[in-house]
Amino acid sequence: MKKHIVQLIVWICWSGTIVLAQSDRIKFERLSIGEGLSQSKVFSIYQDHKGFLWIGTMDGLNRYDGYGFTVFRHDPRDSTTISENYVWSIIEDKEENLWIGTNGGGLNRFDRKTQKFKSYRNIADDPHSISDNRVWALYVDRAGVLWVGTRYAGLCKYDRATDRFIAYKNNPQDSTSLSHNYVMTVFEDSKNNFWIGTNGGGLNRMDRATGKFTRYRYKPGQRSPVPEERIWALSEDRKGYLWVGTNNNGLSRWNVATDEFEIFRHNSADPNSIADNWIKSIYFDRQDRLWVCTNGGVSIHDKATQKFYNYRNNPADPSSISNNFVNAFCEDRMGILWFGTYGGGVNMYDPYKERFKHYHLDLSQPQGLSGNIVISFAEDHEGIIWIGTDDAGLNRYDPKNQTYRHFKHNPADAKSISNNRVSVIYEDRKHNLWVGTRGGGLSRFDRKTEQFKNYRIDPISSAQSNNVVFAILEDTSGTLWVGTRAIGLQIFDEKKGEFRRVRYDGRNPADNGVQVLMQDSRGYIWVGTSGGGIVRLDPKTYAFTRFVHDPSNPNSLSHNAIVSILEDAQGKIWVGTSGGLNRIDPSNDKIFQITEKHGLPNDVIASIQQDGNGHLWISTNKGLSRIDINNFENGGPTAHNRIRNFDVYDGLQSNEFSMNAGLKARDGWMYFGGINGFNVFHPDSVRDNPFIPQIAVTGFQKFNRNFEFPIHISETEEIHLSYKDYVFSFEFAALNFRAPGKNQYAYIMEGFETDWNFVGSKRTASYTNLDPGSYTFRVRASNNDDIWNTDGIKIAVVIHPPFWMTWWFRITVVILLLSVTYVIYRRRVYAIELRKRELENEVRERTFEVVEKNKMLDEQNSQLAIKNQQIREQQAQIIQSKKMASLGQMVAGIAHEVNNPLTFVIGNIQQIKETCDQLKNRPDDGSGVFKKLHAEMMPSLEGSMVGGMRIKAIIDNLKRFSNLNESDWKLISLEDNLDIICDLFIKQYDFVTIEKKYTGVPAVYCNTAEINQALVNILTNAVQAIQDRGLKEGQIDLSTSTQAHEQNEYAVISIRDNGIGMSSSVMDKIYDPFFTTRDVGSGRGLGLTEAYGIVQRHHGKIEVRSEVGKGSEFIVYLPVRKRP
Repeated sequence: MKKHIVQLIVWICWSGTIVLAQSDRIKFERLSIGEGLSQSKVFSIYQDHKGFLWIGTMDGLNRYDGYGFTVFRHDPRDSTTISENYVWSIIEDKEENLWIGTNGGGLNRFDRKTQKFKSYRNIADDPHSISDNRVWALYVDRAGVLWVGTRYAGLCKYDRATDRFIAYKNNPQDSTSLSHNYVMTVFEDSKNNFWIGTNGGGLNRMDRATGKFTRYRYKPGQRSPVPEERIWALSEDRKGYLWVGTNNNGLSRWNVATDEFEIFRHNSADPNSIADNWIKSIYFDRQDRLWVCTNGGVSIHDKATQKFYNYRNNPADPSSISNNFVNAFCEDRMGILWFGTYGGGVNMYDPYKERFKHYHLDLSQPQGLSGNIVISFAEDHEGIIWIGTDDAGLNRYDPKNQTYRHFKHNPADAKSISNNRVSVIYEDRKHNLWVGTRGGGLSRFDRKTEQFKNYRIDPISSAQSNNVVFAILEDTSGTLWVGTRAIGLQIFDEKKGEFRRVRYDGRNPADNGVQVLMQDSRGYIWVGTSGGGIVRLDPKTYAFTRFVHDPSNPNSLSHNAIVSILEDAQGKIWVGTSGGLNRIDPSNDKIFQITEKHGLPNDVIASIQQDGNGHLWISTNKGLSRIDINNFENGGPTAHNRIRNFDVYDGLQSNEFSMNAGLKARDGWMYFGGINGFNVFHPDSVRDNPFIPQIAVTGFQKFNRNFEFPIHISETEEIHLSYKDYVFSFEFAALNFRAPGKNQYAYIMEGFETDWNFVGSKRTASYTNLDPGSYTFRVRASNNDDIWNTDGIKIAVVIHPPFWMTWWFRITVVILLLSVTYVIYRRRVYAIELRKRELENEVRERTFEVVEKNKMLDEQNSQLAIKNQQIREQQAQIIQSKKMASLGQMVAGIAHEVNNPLTFVIGNIQQIKETCDQLKNRPDDGSGVFKKLHAEMMPSLEGSMVGGMRIKAIIDNLKRFSNLNESDWKLISLEDNLDIICDLFIKQYDFVTIEKKYTGVPAVYCNTAEINQALVNILTNAVQAIQDRGLKEGQIDLSTSTQAHEQNEYAVISIRDNGIGMSSSVMDKIYDPFFTTRDVGSGRGLGLTEAYGIVQRHHGKIEVRSEVGKGSEFIVYLPVRKRP
């Protein structure tokens, strides 16, 4: 409420600068059935505290938001709808309840939250019910009491505490009772007098403490402040005078304290009498102007002259009031005036638009402007404004008394103006008035005789184009220059009556059309052509500089068709073209372009004028612009808002203005002409609308269909949606009724978006597929002059998840999955251990057999020893292959069985953690239950996540290792295989660090399983050597390279450790079967033997280098791309 009061004060101060001249014609805008109003007979208009406009008609109640109407009608099947469609009165009480009086349906109270009505009807046997169902008047006094005037049963006072009514009726036996039961109006004046106007019993003043009435009746034949018995309207002016409107005897102004009064009645012989004697409504606006609604139109009272200025319907003028039967009046918070008519709908008058006064052809006023298309202006030395039209001759306009004189071409009069198309008007230093026409050449007007002397530019040619004059200029030497459409620039010799063409550029055809001329402060003449750019001409020497458009040069002229030229107060030259505005700096001839991308509404610059504040006013094909050139940087606007645009919504004659039809008068007033007359304004009066608009969310849709919540969307602070509502949208409105089409909007869904969406005049916001959670939807809006309500409005949006996404369901599923996973894991581990023991037993048994056979074979001759050795090697390979094949098969099975549920478990643990984090910030009842639950659950969840990820890593390594032990021959990447093997070793021997240095060796064709076994054996030998040295931290250096030897290319693998090392005698035996330096039972002594045999079968070789106490290096050579 405080905010609204501050806005009201600002508006009053601002609107005081807009003064309506009582003789001015005002323009009404209309709203009726075509715009969505339920019916054209309007009896009441009211603006509520939210900013909505409520309109009562004979067919329903209407709520208006500036864009459309929401209609409330009676439904006999629904008792919560309005009780009757015939709405007579509307008011809002101090508790912000909206009350609606109907004709036959009693009284209604509107519940904004539910959008439903509670009706109060007369109950015959209940004296505390409303006394009559025809409610004519509603009023809330300063104490907040609601008073109800009825048609047949007097006055009622509503008792909010008991929800009952107290009736005050006429009692023929009591002279202190109400004088008549037909109550038309109720009013409380500034002295707390409580007045009741009746339809048949005159005026009453009520003593609310005693419930008694003092009557003021009309007495025939006697002068009385109450001129008749039917009182329809009451109001009070700032002096405390009571104004009384009657049904058929005019308007009374009454000083109650002195009993002095004056009666104002309609007089058909006096145009300044009140419009009609039937007074429907009286209202003093914020400027203390009295508005009177009558059955004969609207009247405004001039306090200074005691005259009335009347505004009636003119069928030929769509901007006149739509109907003369004016029933209702309302002034909204912005100062816009609303009128309800009987049959003409709603009319709106906005004094704000009086900033731009609009004059146009009015057939009902033949002494007004002669034509609608205005194409030229000039001000003479007497302050008279001369106006040229495109089809109706020349107008002499006196701005002081607002009178016109017309001068038109008369074919029978050679001394009339030569043509009715007046394209340019100019007064020279001798006060000669020169007129250029489109087809009649040049004319000079003689003010004394009011006759014209006409001069044809080309007296020989009959072509009208040769006698089209667009520009006239008298230079500082007194020479008269004339710009023509087809024969270029001319100098006129008045004494001889002859024209001489000026050719400053040979016979350049681009100079044939001269549209504008201007002499700057340096003496240069600027010649604007229709297609050859602009020429700066020295009038003495005819030396010239041409400025033209160059598509490859952004610092050239923006277009070659020149429409207007101006030199500003700083000496800069402004050039309006058909393709934008240009500023030329004469000191360096630098050009800067200003176009639509800088904020201009249109690039066709019709006229340029500069006001006393240094601002440029630009007329275009799409409205009028004001440019602040005092804040330019590098020749251009420093901010977009340095350009302020105006259009028809602001009161302009049209968005389209005429070429070079602009004038700044000596008194500072601006004139701009266009296709619908012309606008006149003073730049100091053109101020922005200071009203900060209220904002309302007016609608909500699911899947593009309207949806109603239990509490209406305009009243709710929070809405709840299901995850199934994955498409929804909001509709909103800024309740600024002044050019609502120019209101701007921005919105954001906090929790989903980080930046505001600036959407211009679009009034909807749509969202799809938002995740379940809590969000806040915010809307900001500006008025028509870009004044923003930055506080905006907000609605909390809660989207509920499906049950399977709730935290309790996720916890249950995770516990169950963890239990199942653990059981599966333990069973698999047991099976692996059992299989491992079986394989170890089998190996031991077979190894024992081999040893026994070898002992027997050792006793045989030396020739069989070699074969026995080969047999043992083959047997060892078979055993290892079988072991690795079995192990790979088991590992692959375990990995497949465990990995799928484990992935689901980890995903659900992650979602539970996120849900748990949201619980921590979720508001509760103050007990802190969500934060406690968060603190208890998070450690367990984090532990489960760590364990799950550890299991996943183990499974991934087992899967990769099983894939490496495929026994087929194929091309492989040694470095990729080494990475996998090293990963396994690091996990098993965490005290060993493996340093890798790869060079990108080529692929090798090999048996993958055998090569991997050889590399594992060598690495195992290196780890054992490190352990034998007793190191806590061991290191293995692993490197690859490529070497060429005897026309063969080899992939070389170097494995170097920092273990105990070997002597030369040990190195000689390391490839012997069963040779080992370790204790009995600590190894088979076959590892390096197997590695050596595998490499040999691959046509490779192994070299070893070692030094006791410093470590060993094994170098493996494998042929590249060679099949064994």
